Amino acid sequence: MFKISLAMVILALSRLVLNIAHAYRIIKKANHDYNNRN
Repeated sequence: MFKISLAMVILALSRLVLNIAHAYRIIKKANHDYNNRN
């Protein structure tokens, strides 16, 4: 039971990290586009 919950936590954390990395990339690209416009 503990191993299953641990795996779920690791999976949730890895998905969270991927989402943060994806959002960071979008923000960086948006910032880059904004800087190029000016």
